[in-house]
Amino acid sequence: MLKGKRSKRITMFASRKNGFSMPCESSLEKNFCYHLELNEDTKEYRTQGLQFEIEDFKYTPDFILLTHLNTFKIVEIKPKENLKSKELTFRLSRVKAYFEQKNIAFEIVTDEFTNRQPLLSNLIYVYRAAKLPFTKDESQKALELISNLKSLSFEKIRETLHTNELPLLIVEQLVIQGELKVDFNQPISSKTEVFLK
Repeated sequence: MLKGKRSKRITMFASRKNGFSMPCESSLEKNFCYHLELNEDTKEYRTQGLQFEIEDFKYTPDFILLTHLNTFKIVEIKPKENLKSKELTFRLSRVKAYFEQKNIAFEIVTDEFTNRQPLLSNLIYVYRAAKLPFTKDESQKALELISNLKSLSFEKIRETLHTNELPLLIVEQLVIQGELKVDFNQPISSKTEVFLK
């Protein structure tokens, strides 16, 4: 499916947080969705949501975020290399000034953030369980069992879940829900330490 310029191919990101799929115009935008899904400050978000008239041009933000403080934030996703363009940086400075006048935060996020490893790989790894249909009872039982363990790692938790005939990927879903915590800046493995909320 094509949108806008011929060079832009749309991919859909299945958002658990928003409850429907989000159109993304680049892999950087799709990767940023993983960050937003596990970002506790972001309540919900939209991609390519609105168009704004800014002086002599129209601007469509890549992302509009709604925070848990009920404030909005506009995010533009760009490869770092593109920011060497004086024309682009001047245009984005005008966009930033426009939103600052309206007391709306504006941020440019580059591939240095969206693609940072091992963070991105970890987010993708955990997010694979986002849409699995675990019941509330399964989640509660898993949390009770996990809270009784002396040491918490993916391996130990999965052993306990397996013994109690619970789905193994419920660990990842509990991380997505914020019930369990992991250090996303270290590679996730079976030995990764897991913390209760």
